[in-house]
Amino acid sequence: MLLLLVTAAGVSAESAGRWIGSVLLAAYAPFTTLAYTTQFTLLPGLLAVEADAAALWYFHDARSIPYALDLTGYAVLGLAAIVLAATLWGRGGLLRWAALWMVAMGVLSLAALVFHSVGVAAAASVATALSALCTLPFVGLAIVHGRRLRASGP
Repeated sequence: MLLLLVTAAGVSAESAGRWIGSVLLAAYAPFTTLAYTTQFTLLPGLLAVEADAAALWYFHDARSIPYALDLTGYAVLGLAAIVLAATLWGRGGLLRWAALWMVAMGVLSLAALVFHSVGVAAAASVATALSALCTLPFVGLAIVHGRRLRASGP
């Protein structure tokens, strides 16, 4: 959705900010994919064999490996959002507002990882929830721009 918004805004594919943001977005995927797929692949087998080892892989425990991987992935997504927001800043209007929300989401995602790293799980959870709420405005704008792109043809 972030790339859709940047594309709809007319940011050149050769833009350094777009390239860096795209690479960061690509780096986000393995973290979250690993965090979630372990719940269906690794965890059931571990539960049957070694309950203590399985506890390390239970996603809903803030001390687990998948939880840390997920927050790391969202921090990388946050960096991508900040970099891509910079490409929208000078375009004004609604795109500047979308950029502000993207930066807020990115900063909160990074804060969640920092809070988690220093052992403040409650603050990490709050930062994560607020980060998710910050996506709503630019998600709406991305949907509007996506419909415009689709209506204008290939």
